[in-house]
Amino acid sequence: MTFSKIILILKSLFKRRLATILTILQLSICTFSFLILIQFNKYYYTRGNLYNSIIDVNRTLVIDRSSYNSDNFSKIKDELNDLIKLKNNGYISEIRVLSKGGSLRVNNTYYPYYQASEGFFLKLNIKMDKGRMFNHEELTQLGPFEEIPIIIGHNLGKVLKIGDTLQETYKYNDSEITGEYKKVFKVIGIAKPSSLITLPANATIFDIFINDNAIYAPLSVWKYYLTDKTKNKSYINRSISNQKKYNLKYEVNNDKIVLYNDEFISSILNMDFQIITNENKNIDTIKQICNNVSKKNGSNLKFIKLQDKNKPIIELLNQSFIGILVFSIILFLFSITGIIGTTLYSINSRKKEFGIRISQGSTLYGIANLIFSEILITNIISSIIVILPFKVLETYINKYLSNNIELSYLLSFDFKNLLQVFMLVLATTILSSIIPIKKIAKLNIVDLLKGDR
Repeated sequence: MTFSKIILILKSLFKRRLATILTILQLSICTFSFLILIQFNKYYYTRGNLYNSIIDVNRTLVIDRSSYNSDNFSKIKDELNDLIKLKNNGYISEIRVLSKGGSLRVNNTYYPYYQASEGFFLKLNIKMDKGRMFNHEELTQLGPFEEIPIIIGHNLGKVLKIGDTLQETYKYNDSEITGEYKKVFKVIGIAKPSSLITLPANATIFDIFINDNAIYAPLSVWKYYLTDKTKNKSYINRSISNQKKYNLKYEVNNDKIVLYNDEFISSILNMDFQIITNENKNIDTIKQICNNVSKKNGSNLKFIKLQDKNKPIIELLNQSFIGILVFSIILFLFSITGIIGTTLYSINSRKKEFGIRISQGSTLYGIANLIFSEILITNIISSIIVILPFKVLETYINKYLSNNIELSYLLSFDFKNLLQVFMLVLATTILSSIIPIKKIAKLNIVDLLKGDR
């Protein structure tokens, strides 16, 4: 199709601008609905793939947080010991921790950092832009880090570089005690765009987000310095009892005590963990054993299969997808019907024009080609009207709302999607042209030429 022919077609469409505008409006709504369908599917398909690459829902147990009772908090220590026994006896392959730590300040903005056990990082498979991944020694550190290694997201990599350090400090002071700690974090790696994700331990597919502002650290042991101002040293005695209970180190010097805090144990106490069952064990059996352990220890925590937690969400997603698909198909059929009706009316009202074209050497095939080209260009215009604002919106969301992890990468329109829209345009054009072209093929050339006189 030459440029001059396109101009002629545009002029022809402009002469019937009301019908053309209505057709373009119909097609634009159809294309927009199709784009929403693509984005909905792409958004959850991408996250579903990420989710399934990290979590084996068929082997994972999590805590039903509604079963937690703060009165039973002290019983969770016994729970942990029994879970470790189950792991040693081959029922459990891993007690995997996923937890949110404190916050680190970067350019006057605070970003939460996340901590996880080795099994999670092995599954996460972070793609590095600069620096390196954590090594085995860092992921299984038993003693305190002088500098806790961290991997940061792509956005933070624009303001931080490898080797930079960040600090998290805390100070408390009242009439009875003073307490303080300082954690130093050192950047060892910067992830590639969209390669860091964040999710809680009991995450469903709704809870997984691509997070270019993420900060990840291994589980660590850190020191909390406490000074007891009371006469009977009640805080020191209480702290020693608590440290012994969890087999944690401590150092006492008169009225001062250094407490060694273990992030693994803290995460268990906060229920930020998953139970990964062994492949050769039945997950329902392990679930029952874990729940019996909870009942025996008095914590009464309830373990549930992550697969069961995901079921209603997956059903909701499937129903939503089917609903959008059905709506899109209906719009598609209405658009085709509308184009066919408008085109047939146009053919009946343009017989004189067709007669002039035939008298000037055109054929019925040429007229059919003209009608097909008009429908095609109308489809293309309607697609452009939708795609251009969509691309602007995508750029705005991905650039200006990137700090909101729930909206970052919400929209994505690439070459594959452009090809899908092109296939929709082509399909709509072909299906809309079949009946009008058959109508043209039945036109009587002699009658058309008479109509020209």
